[in-house]
Amino acid sequence: MSAVVHIVLTVVEILLLVVVLAVYLVILARQLRAIADSIGQLSVRVQTTEERLRDLGPAAAEVNTALSDLRSGLAPVAEKATRAARV
Repeated sequence: MSAVVHIVLTVVEILLLVVVLAVYLVILARQLRAIADSIGQLSVRVQTTEERLRDLGPAAAEVNTALSDLRSGLAPVAEKATRAARV
């Protein structure tokens, strides 16, 4: 093989390598943009969920207090029902 042909083939190989790397980087950039968009949407949804759940904390405390009062009020009723069932 002559030196000229060898040089031309080497330059063509290098150009192909550069083109393949460029295509790969373009594809990778698109995927990273898509991931960034998804993360942005997820961030907005998490913030919305956090805002909605922020009000749930005090409400849950109120519900727990009401359930605790109900439990203590039902204890005597359960005892009476147990005694009535034995009779």
